[in-house]
Amino acid sequence: MRFKGLFLGIMLLAMVSGVHAQVAPVKQVPYYFPPGIQTTTDAFLQRQEYLRYLAATWSCFQGNPNGLQSLVTEPGSYSVQTDIVSTSSVTNPHAKMRLIMDHVVKMPDGQIRVSTQCSQYFITQAQLDFAVKDLEDTVNQAAKDDYDFYNVVYENCITIRAQKLGISRDEFVKQLDDPMPDHADVTYREFNYLPKPVKVSDFVPRELHLGYPVKISGILGVTWLDTGIVYYNPDARIVDWLTGRPKVMSHEMVHNNVDFQRFPLSEGFDVEMMASLPEGLFPENKIDLPNHGYFDELREIDHIYFGFNFAKMQSDVLAMDLGGNQIINKERYDYYAKQLAEIQAENLDFFMHVAVPEFYSDPVWWSAVNQIRGDNDSVFRVMMALHYNPTILGGSKPTLDWLESNKELIMETAQQGFDAGLRPPSSNSDESESDVPMFMIAQYESMFTPAERQTLEAYFHQHPDQLKVLIKMKADDALKLVGTILKSNPKEVPVQ
Repeated sequence: MRFKGLFLGIMLLAMVSGVHAQVAPVKQVPYYFPPGIQTTTDAFLQRQEYLRYLAATWSCFQGNPNGLQSLVTEPGSYSVQTDIVSTSSVTNPHAKMRLIMDHVVKMPDGQIRVSTQCSQYFITQAQLDFAVKDLEDTVNQAAKDDYDFYNVVYENCITIRAQKLGISRDEFVKQLDDPMPDHADVTYREFNYLPKPVKVSDFVPRELHLGYPVKISGILGVTWLDTGIVYYNPDARIVDWLTGRPKVMSHEMVHNNVDFQRFPLSEGFDVEMMASLPEGLFPENKIDLPNHGYFDELREIDHIYFGFNFAKMQSDVLAMDLGGNQIINKERYDYYAKQLAEIQAENLDFFMHVAVPEFYSDPVWWSAVNQIRGDNDSVFRVMMALHYNPTILGGSKPTLDWLESNKELIMETAQQGFDAGLRPPSSNSDESESDVPMFMIAQYESMFTPAERQTLEAYFHQHPDQLKVLIKMKADDALKLVGTILKSNPKEVPVQ
């Protein structure tokens, strides 16, 4: 969420006034939209319409998590080879985006059939063409929005990195793509783990599917890292229309950019929080900051530094709950919405120009900090603490006074926590297993069958000293040894 130029008018954001003036007239919409959908900039109406459209479409587009578990989409689904360039994938780094309408089929008689998880019906060629064009426009807008944010992030992270190295930015930029003196196959950019200059096409999917990820009901979009494949539920397009900006598409396309989110770097930080920037802080988006699960940490941060109590807002605006049917005090809702608009603008500007560039100036270091602290959002907490005074105790002065009076205890507690993070886990505790990154566990489970894993684990459980030697081996030698263990009597295989 950072767009100084793009959102120059963000500080001039008009506060909510007349509701009727902020509901846009309904234009033509894709065939899968429920009747009567509307787009609005009114915070209350946006939340209300969001819940109503989900109620209208949930059974058809989300299904039942205990129900259908698979659908066959290709071959046979309608697809279009677009002219939109994609450079987001490591599997095919230069491609044209392919759009697949997963459950749209052209019948032998020429009719166009649409299947959902609750019904089946026919549409016209004109309806299909409009839906395709609408998705292409959505991708183009989301890619441009992400570019405007991350281009600023990139430029600032290069400046920050140069400052950390003690050289001028110009000098650093000149050598970025030169080979290292002692490692001709590694550039200075790669050595510093910095992203490449940003292009709009870096965010564009190689494949965009409109469909229903049935095994993960309730998810609006899914991205498979490094592949360039994005899944986009029809519900996602509806909420993007409702808010007036493609927020879900923008989110998935940040995941989709291999320069900013790729495996295994993705294991070292909160990819969901990061991908929610900028989409969750667009001034048009009134839904996510007070409600979305990906912003749990940001809500805590905003409470600490801006004194905004989200829990109090939720209880204050709720007049009555009739079995899940909420009656909201709109006057109070609008009161809080005006404050949130100012906080969103501040968050957006700060994260774009300061916090996110800081992370990408040294992502390996920050990933290590996250590991030590047990907090994948460390960069946001640290950078906010460096640039803002906390106000959670009723303002800056009373909060700082309390911190000063308890400084000794705070520093002692912080040091204990830091030392505990650096301390290696006891070999007799379960911590050593829990500290293994999830991607390594997944790789281990994919490489060996359950029977093979049982054999290896039994062997090394009996020979823990030999496991320590194995860990220090080169990968090829370690794999050869593991193969020998699996082929032989484990008890007779020595580890040198």
